[in-house]
Amino acid sequence: MINGILLINKKAGSTSHDIVHSLRHIIGQKAVGHAGTLDPMAEGLILILLGYGTKLSNYLLTNDKRYHFVLRLGVITDTLDKTGQIIEKKRVQLSATQIKQVLERSQGTLSLPVPLVSAVKIKGKKLYEYKRENKPVVPPVRDMTFYDLEIKDIQSETARVELSCSKGSYIRSWISFIGDKLGTGACLEELVRLQSVPFDIGSSLTVQQVADKWSHQGDLNQKQILKILEPAFIPFSKALPHVPSISIKKEDEKRLRYGKVSGNLKMSLQDQQKEVNKSEKAEMIRIMNYNKEQMVALLELRPFLSLRFIKVFPQQL
Repeated sequence: MINGILLINKKAGSTSHDIVHSLRHIIGQKAVGHAGTLDPMAEGLILILLGYGTKLSNYLLTNDKRYHFVLRLGVITDTLDKTGQIIEKKRVQLSATQIKQVLERSQGTLSLPVPLVSAVKIKGKKLYEYKRENKPVVPPVRDMTFYDLEIKDIQSETARVELSCSKGSYIRSWISFIGDKLGTGACLEELVRLQSVPFDIGSSLTVQQVADKWSHQGDLNQKQILKILEPAFIPFSKALPHVPSISIKKEDEKRLRYGKVSGNLKMSLQDQQKEVNKSEKAEMIRIMNYNKEQMVALLELRPFLSLRFIKVFPQQL
């Protein structure tokens, strides 16, 4: 079984489920999932989880994202994007300078309503299900953080922008906010995910590229096949590069797999534990084997408390 993350560049028109379904057939294993969906109209980076990588979804979903997108002024839709039903059209009579000023001032943390096409649940039902069934619902308001704005181009009715955002933030909501500030309304016209920090679209492959490389594998072994997929393939041991790590000896690894923390490991984590106590903020840590080729476990250092086991992973062959 292949364990790790595959960086895929999704094309417009396909769903995240379509990508997973295709790769299951190409790679020939059932354990395939994803971390963070992309709407059918969107393109760009999606993290495909393979084997034990599927157990890391919750720890990858919290990462910040970066997008390249086009917003259209003067058009308001029920989905906040071009695929929705047009509610209203407004005349746009703004200078590029006026648009630029509003864009630049709209960074930081904003309290915005979640789009109706999102998977956020209200009373056990996803918002897009209410939309699909034409049932009225008031979307919840959330704090969303947007930063590192780069304006690529401004025309009379469109703006091409790059923007980073935190977990739970929606570009559609930000665009709707911009439309309200300008008094013209606005909707999303194009969307490309560039990053799911720390992973970048520049290292990704399309599903077709994976299929082409896989079909020419011949008699190569698994390590050689995965080498062909680099840098799009991230081994399981390197799947959480943003999480601090520490390596342990073989005897300590054996104890850890049985749910016991050795004295050696406790001593190795003393400095980190002091920092956690000082900050009063818990911190996750990767426990690697002696040669750092396998991730043994994920543990949590807690202020003034004992270590908490998050995940212990089977030994990878």
